[in-house]
Amino acid sequence: MQKKILIAALDWGLGHASRCVPIIQHLLETGCEPIIGSSGNALQLLKAEFPELQSIELPSYKISYPIGRGMMFKLAAQLPAVWQTILQEHKILQELITKENIGAVVSDNRYGLYNNKIPGIFITHQLFIKAPKGFSWGEAFVKRLNFSLISKFNECWIPDYAAYPNLSGALSHGKELPENSYYIGPLSRFKKLADSVDQNPSGKILIVLSGPEPQRSLLEHKILAQLPLSDGTFTLIRGLFLPEKSVETRDNITIISHLNSTELTEYMNTTDLVICRSGYSSIMDLATVSKQALLIPTPGQTEQEYLADYHLKRGNFYSQTQKALNICKAIPELKSFPGIKITPSNTVFKERIEQLIGKL
Repeated sequence: MQKKILIAALDWGLGHASRCVPIIQHLLETGCEPIIGSSGNALQLLKAEFPELQSIELPSYKISYPIGRGMMFKLAAQLPAVWQTILQEHKILQELITKENIGAVVSDNRYGLYNNKIPGIFITHQLFIKAPKGFSWGEAFVKRLNFSLISKFNECWIPDYAAYPNLSGALSHGKELPENSYYIGPLSRFKKLADSVDQNPSGKILIVLSGPEPQRSLLEHKILAQLPLSDGTFTLIRGLFLPEKSVETRDNITIISHLNSTELTEYMNTTDLVICRSGYSSIMDLATVSKQALLIPTPGQTEQEYLADYHLKRGNFYSQTQKALNICKAIPELKSFPGIKITPSNTVFKERIEQLIGKL
């Protein structure tokens, strides 16, 4: 009998789902039977990558962002609903263990998917969650709460290096770590291809959008207004999983609703520059394919604001705020930021999976 493992991703943008792809691929290689769990576009991404696998729609966290200011209060108002979702998915897992004979669970930032009857893995790069300016006094409490929830799982996998050149900075590196934590190295669904354009510039610029609404759409509209005034050939991936993939061409811009991993790998490797959010999964992808990039943090999302500033100060990636976005100015500027070049090693990651399988 194949060993069933639930792989569940948070539906807050596409990054959590995309970094689950290499985990699912390796589980398939080892003869396990992954079951996909998520919601919204994150679930659609995983279903498109693995149409042959069973998928389960989990309750959505339904995180939304304000159009203007007030991010802290907007998110605080949503916390009761988030907690209800955590309780709901915890109950669903109890039912799935019996109904689907689930032997283990790998949860990317879904806090409710633990059960003492089966091994549970929690994946996160945010052990030390950043508070908005003026609220840093609350970070100690948030850390204790975060560590407490993580301790309910058997292991916590951190998709980064323990030391230099780590990609997440203070988000996952500190004096005190959860006792069950392991650094497993960066996770990316992409690979660097031999025919990449590192040595032969193509003049192509790739724009990849994702994240909660309405900020995803607001950034898309702002970018599309500026591209006709910018030099270059642009491809914009909207990050919207429609029933059928849509492609539209406007002068020097090609707009595509979504691409699968194979298609997007080709675009990532054959473009000169990338414009995207400063989400952690995007940074892991950029480092994997060794690309220069303009990072645009989602307004008010402290994690992305921290990562954009962290890599700007280290001279890795150029960044601009969404409010002050100026692509014409950014393109020549970001060319002096070399990006990050890593050679991903899956040794630790595969060892942890093999140990997980051994417990089934």
